[in-house]
Amino acid sequence: MKPLLFLLFIPTLLSSQELIYSESNFIKTIVVYRSKLLLENIEAADNLRVLEKNWGQLDSDNEEFKFISLMLIQLGQSFEYPTNFLLKQVKKECTGCKIAEILTEEEVKIILENSELLDLVQSGMLKPNYPFTVNPNSDVFKELEFYKIAKGDKIAELGAGNGTFSIILGLLSKEINIAVNEIEHGFLEYINRKLKSNEGYLDASKFELIKGKKSSANLPENQFDKVIIRNAFHHFSKKEKMLASIKEAMKKDGKLFLYEPVLTSGSNCEMVMSKEDLLVEIEKGGFVLEEEGLVDGTLLLKFGQK
Repeated sequence: MKPLLFLLFIPTLLSSQELIYSESNFIKTIVVYRSKLLLENIEAADNLRVLEKNWGQLDSDNEEFKFISLMLIQLGQSFEYPTNFLLKQVKKECTGCKIAEILTEEEVKIILENSELLDLVQSGMLKPNYPFTVNPNSDVFKELEFYKIAKGDKIAELGAGNGTFSIILGLLSKEINIAVNEIEHGFLEYINRKLKSNEGYLDASKFELIKGKKSSANLPENQFDKVIIRNAFHHFSKKEKMLASIKEAMKKDGKLFLYEPVLTSGSNCEMVMSKEDLLVEIEKGGFVLEEEGLVDGTLLLKFGQK
């Protein structure tokens, strides 16, 4: 009887896992984070109004502004190039762009001073005009709900870029552990600075920054409940080897999640795959599709292990 009784309790134990995500918790978290960024840098944030006046609304759907600001933040924060070099690079790479034509060094500095705030704007979590209130229509709502992250989970984000998503997870709960994986050393330096600047709001000890390789996630074996790859899988040049290393890093019941554009989603990236080719590649790597969703043309995929 005792073994049977124990088995009866298993579903209850599994269902009692406390998820870190709820819409109210997310909004509260983003409001606090945004307010901190504004209060700590009031003058710099206020200067963004100058850009609004000169360029119009800082719309995350404005491809020209998005390209320029992402380029400036990546080169300025991740590689720490001087502003005069950044200005030259923007004018060189964005020929014909109206913003590039009128951009000044002072405006470059304004963007760099607001990098962390603009990271949130570019992610869609904040509305793209001052005072940058929470965007209630953010796709991140549906995305976070799909992952069903629970307290106690150990998570790895691969190709984390500027680390904004992982930092949001850490702000939502101090009871998860996050490996932030990125191949670019400069991005890891930028993420590390953001973690240090937010030490009063999140537990930086719960984060581990890991430099990935082209053929390996470089993660410890049998550690992770969830591995998340956001808008990055199509950039992996050695997908088969990368998937093998991911599988080694996961627990036996661990799940792989992809938030991935496909050819039908209108992505401008030449490396984007079709859904069919994507599924073939992942399943060839030893995974099986368990669940899928669609957020504004971008696939959400959940895979178990074969």
